[in-house]
Amino acid sequence: QELLLRYNLGGDYYEWLNAGDHIFRAQVAADSGAGLVGFINSGAGAVATTVQAALRNDALNLKTFGLALDGVTDDTAKWAQAIATGKMLYWPDSPSLVTDKITLQNGQILQGSGRTKSYFVINSGFNLAATSVLQLGTGEPGAQAFDIGFQFVQADQGVRASVTAYPPAIDGSGIPRFMLDRIRIEAAYDGIKATGNCGGAYIGFIEVGALRKGIEFDGSLDFVHGKDWHFWPFGITTKATLLSGVYYDGVTQAAKFGLVDGLAIDTLS
Repeated sequence: QELLLRYNLGGDYYEWLNAGDHIFRAQVAADSGAGLVGFINSGAGAVATTVQAALRNDALNLKTFGLALDGVTDDTAKWAQAIATGKMLYWPDSPSLVTDKITLQNGQILQGSGRTKSYFVINSGFNLAATSVLQLGTGEPGAQAFDIGFQFVQADQGVRASVTAYPPAIDGSGIPRFMLDRIRIEAAYDGIKATGNCGGAYIGFIEVGALRKGIEFDGSLDFVHGKDWHFWPFGITTKATLLSGVYYDGVTQAAKFGLVDGLAIDTLS
């Protein structure tokens, strides 16, 4: 309409073109602008679409969804909004501070950039009444998490009673067929909790540094599959008093198993 008005008023031809360019730039810069730009993937059989449609069909990049991912700003509320989309979540190379439980949807996938690159930061501001930091859905099929980490902030205490008893890093209790792989947990109180029926669960490569229980299974009514489970004082070795006074006090357990109908682990170290 602006172009037609300028044209009808006898505006200069080049002024008219510049006005059109200005309007087009404004449209493309708007929130819906990507819907005006065409896109087609490489390869035979690719179908033409728009940049907006192509990106919205892909995994959700947490950075573009408003998470600060700086390890300082509380991302908890933004995590909930991103999870609510139901999409696969891609976590770029950045830490994320959370202060309450994060619950993935059933079957949802959380894909990080590496267990020492995409990691949760859990400090004294975390809700200690929460049941975990990461909840793997609410039922079958369980959620899936790959290439992520957890860094708990613990003071260098020499007495177990003085240690912050954080909730478990990961809770898959009563959730069949969840999947975890390439996970590192540092300075946790409890690492992975999987009580109740977690039949068909798969835990691939994990590195767990926990002050009480590294991993616990009890109540699984089907096979539990494991690959390489490594228990060591990850995140604890730099705190000499915590290491000698708590981690090595004889209470710490690497793995605890109750009822598990079937169990296959390649390597337990």
